[in-house]
Amino acid sequence: MSRTSWRARLQAVQEIVRSRDPSRRGLLIDALKDRSNFVVAASAEALAASPGEDLINPLMERYRWFDEDGKKRDVTCVARIAIVSALVACRAVEAGDIYLRAIRTSQIEPSGMGLEDVAVPLRIKAANALAEFRIPGALVALAILLVDDTAAARLAAIQALHHLGDPGAVALLAMRLAEPGSEDPEVLVACMDALVSLDPQTALQVVSPFLSDADPYLVAGAATALAGADRFYHEKVLALLEESLNHTAAEAREAVVLAMASMRSDAVTESLSRLTDHPKEAVRLAAVRALEQRADPQSVHLLEKLADRPSDRRVCQEAKRILARLAPL
Repeated sequence: MSRTSWRARLQAVQEIVRSRDPSRRGLLIDALKDRSNFVVAASAEALAASPGEDLINPLMERYRWFDEDGKKRDVTCVARIAIVSALVACRAVEAGDIYLRAIRTSQIEPSGMGLEDVAVPLRIKAANALAEFRIPGALVALAILLVDDTAAARLAAIQALHHLGDPGAVALLAMRLAEPGSEDPEVLVACMDALVSLDPQTALQVVSPFLSDADPYLVAGAATALAGADRFYHEKVLALLEESLNHTAAEAREAVVLAMASMRSDAVTESLSRLTDHPKEAVRLAAVRALEQRADPQSVHLLEKLADRPSDRRVCQEAKRILARLAPL
C-alpha cells in the first residue's frame, strides 16, 4: 500500500473502516506506520473506537516520530491530535510524557485568515488527558496553559484544573479572577464556575466582586456561579445577591434575581418576598417572574397577595398574568 499515493492509501483505510470487519483491525494498526499524517489520523480515529493495550506502544511510537519534525511531517497536527485521542481511549496512563509534550506544542501555519496555531486542539486534548490520568507535572502544565494566547485553550485549562481537583488548582483559579485584566468574559465565568465547585469559601471572596462589574455578562455569570454553591453557603450567597441588586448593572438585575430563584433553599422565597418591595421597579418585576420559576405553594401564595396589590400596578398585573399561566386548564 506504501507505493500508492497517500490519497489512495487513505481511501483504503476508509474502506476498512466502512466494512466494520473486526478481523481487519490489524490492517488499521499496520496503517499507523504510514508516512502520511492523514492516513495515520484516519487509522487512529478508527482504532479509538476499539481501544486496547495492544495499540498503546504503536500509537506512542508514531506520535514521537511525527513530533520530531511536526511542521513537515504533520501539517495541521491532524495525526498527533488523533493519536492523543486514541491514547486517551486506550486509558494510556503510560503516555504521560506525550501528553506533556502535546500541551506545550504550538504550530503556526497559513490559513484563510492569515496565520493560525493549528496545535490548539492538540493542547486542549492533552490538557484533558493530563487531568483525567493525573499525570505528574499536570498542575504546572495546566498553569502555563491558563495563560495561553488562545481563549479556547485557556477554557480547556480551567476545565482540566477543575477535573484535576488539586488544591493548587484553587489557587490558580483564584489568582486568575483576582487579576482578570482584559481576560475574555467567557473564560472568567468558567473560572467562577470551577472555583465555586472546588472551594465555595474562597469563591465567596473572589467571585463576589464581579457582582459590581460594569459588564452585565460577568455580573450574571458571577450570580449564577455563586447560586450553584453547596447548601451550606446558601444563606451567605442569598445575602450577597440580594445586596448586590442595590448597585449592580441594570441589565443584569433580572439575571441576579433568577439566579437566586434557582437555589434550592427555603429562604429563597423569603428573599424574593423582600425584593417585591424593592425601591427599583425592575427588581420588583424580576422577583415576581422569579416566583413563577419556583412555582411552589409558598411562591403561589405570595403571587396571589401581589395580584391584590393595586398600589403597585405593574407588579399587580404581572402577578395576575403569571397566576393565569399557572392555573390548571
